[in-house]
Amino acid sequence: MTPPSSVLSDPLKERTEILNKASGALRSSMQKVGKSKVEVNKHVGAVQSVSRSSQKIVTAAIQEDHNKDSDGQVPAKTSMSVEEIENKSMRSKGQEANASCEDGVQSSGLESSKKNHKKQELKASVQELAARAASLAKAEVAKNITPPNSAYQFEVSWRGLAGDRTLQARLLKVTSPVALPQIFKNAMSAPMLVDIIRCIATFFTEEMDLAVKYLENLAKVSRFDTIMMCLSSTDRADLHRIWDDVFCNNATPMEYAERLDNLRSSYCPKQ
Repeated sequence: MTPPSSVLSDPLKERTEILNKASGALRSSMQKVGKSKVEVNKHVGAVQSVSRSSQKIVTAAIQEDHNKDSDGQVPAKTSMSVEEIENKSMRSKGQEANASCEDGVQSSGLESSKKNHKKQELKASVQELAARAASLAKAEVAKNITPPNSAYQFEVSWRGLAGDRTLQARLLKVTSPVALPQIFKNAMSAPMLVDIIRCIATFFTEEMDLAVKYLENLAKVSRFDTIMMCLSSTDRADLHRIWDDVFCNNATPMEYAERLDNLRSSYCPKQ
């Protein structure tokens, strides 16, 4: 027996309604999920944007702190690569090494300068002591200078004082001018005569009268003319120079100039 059509159609309708409701619920869920994804993506994008902005701000702040100059101003460039940082570090180390080397050189130079200064002070001290010793020795020798009694004594004493005209002049002064012919007799040599005249020239200006008396009495020594003939050309030229520049210059008083003019022919013969 065939069932009625109303009985068959009711279950089909119910199934259709159930499917429609399920399909509607599914579409609603899918729409909600889509909206949620969009909202989540928006939030994530905003967060990422904020994160990137924060990173840029922090990076800029750090670079500004490192790149500030001595006046506290921020240079125009705020970015610095790792290579630049390494180069700066290496330059800084090189400068420190150079500074250390310069300090070492300066320290060494200072020590060397101090040593040289000490050496100079020691040298000056030694020279001063030597000068004092020489002065004391001269004073002691001057005290012991006595009038010679013979040409031999005079020549030995004279040569012992060689190089010091002051002491040689003292030896000559302790010897009376009128005693010279008796002391030398015929033992006067040409070099000794010229050396005595050179010594007389050293104190001629201060003791002109005594100097002229020595020249007058030396000319009385035995064989004087023969001695003058034995002089070398250099010694003759030296005597001419001394006579013109020292003994007969414009400052010589007339009374001594006349006596020296009379002696010129003896001491400065024509060549």
